[in-house]
Amino acid sequence: MSLPSISLKRPVLAIVMNIIIVIFGLVGFTFLGVRDFRRSTHRW
Repeated sequence: MSLPSISLKRPVLAIVMNIIIVIFGLVGFTFLGVRDFRRSTHRW
């Protein structure tokens, strides 16, 4: 079974999976840091 066929047969499962992916994305976004960016000293 492929993901599209499962999503068509069980739409609630597809919605729950999408909500879980969004929640993981939001949690991961809050833990992102800016330590990898260099500090700019240019004054334009």
